[in-house]
Amino acid sequence: MVPIEGASDYALSDNGYVYNTKTQRRMARAWIDMGWQTQVKADDGATRRIRHTDPEACTRTLPTDSYTPIPDYPDYVVTPYGAVWKIANLIGRGGRHPFIVREFFFYKKPYVALRNAEGKKHNVPMSRIMNTCFPSP
Repeated sequence: MVPIEGASDYALSDNGYVYNTKTQRRMARAWIDMGWQTQVKADDGATRRIRHTDPEACTRTLPTDSYTPIPDYPDYVVTPYGAVWKIANLIGRGGRHPFIVREFFFYKKPYVALRNAEGKKHNVPMSRIMNTCFPSP
């Protein structure tokens, strides 16, 4: 059994299940995002999902890099390398964790779908976000 880093009470067995090492009980697993995941209680007391292919109970947080809030879109920030993160009003499947907003292409240009303060959805080009948040000298 392989111990899970960040969740010392759990270990991943050779048969693909996570076991609680204190109670010796097998934990329920689920097929999520093309892989098996199990919900465990980490050492800091928070409940987290771990991937069986990468058994580490990590937090999903913003990068330690610098990031800038996007004007007119208060729930979002952007990093200098162009990753747009949603950091506020987090509901739904993503839970209460910040996540990177998915890009899509329209006429070979990258866009992201953002909601403004009133909740209206806008497809915003990445070039406009980068020029607004990180103007070139």
